[in-house]
Amino acid sequence: MGFAALNNNICPICGKEEEQILLDKKLRDNAFDKMTIDSSYLCENCSKHIDNGMVALIGIDPSKSGNANNNLIKAEEAYRTGKFLFIKREAVENMINFSIGDHYILFCDQKVIDDLIEKYKEVSG
Repeated sequence: MGFAALNNNICPICGKEEEQILLDKKLRDNAFDKMTIDSSYLCENCSKHIDNGMVALIGIDPSKSGNANNNLIKAEEAYRTGKFLFIKREAVENMINFSIGDHYILFCDQKVIDDLIEKYKEVSG
């Protein structure tokens, strides 16, 4: 006898949700009692940007976010403002003057995103 569970994929960048039914012969009878979240999931749109060498800057309110350890805020402690943007990896590394490695999500003060949008408007006229 097989069982099923509901898997709720949530894109960590834009928050888009997608549900999946997982079938497994080894799941227990109470498989529907819990919902799992796949943290490696990216929605199709965000995945395209990341695959094209972009990085997601996600705006947060530092005063409402969890304690930063060495200026690093964990995703679950970030108080998101709801705004995000994609920017080329090289541009980010040039702005902060160090390599971000294989990271593709960076949290930043909402003011940084607002400033970047304003600069973009100035340049694009």
